[in-house]
Amino acid sequence: MQPLNLNDVIKFIEENIGEFHERRANSLQILKLIEVLKRKNPYLFKAKNINDAHDLVKLLLDAHLSSQEETVFGDLVTAPGKVEDRTNAAMDMHREALQEQLRESEGAPREE
Repeated sequence: MQPLNLNDVIKFIEENIGEFHERRANSLQILKLIEVLKRKNPYLFKAKNINDAHDLVKLLLDAHLSSQEETVFGDLVTAPGKVEDRTNAAMDMHREALQEQLRESEGAPREE
């Protein structure tokens, strides 16, 4: 195994930290309390002495973020090529949508 080059590590972090936080924030935006509660055992909350909504929500968010961070970080570290492919695909999709909006705003017929 080659020694770790700290400059490479810094460069990797600088290039990927934005996506890490963006994916983390997106995960929270789509999180639905009812869906999380369906996967949880209510007796566990009582055993942990979770008696009010604040403590429950904090526990659920902490657990969700911890799991999400491991997933996102693992994706970035173990498969940067896949991340780049997904990013490029998303950019292509948004580019096509913007081009279609531009064509429509200029009066061109919509492509099917």
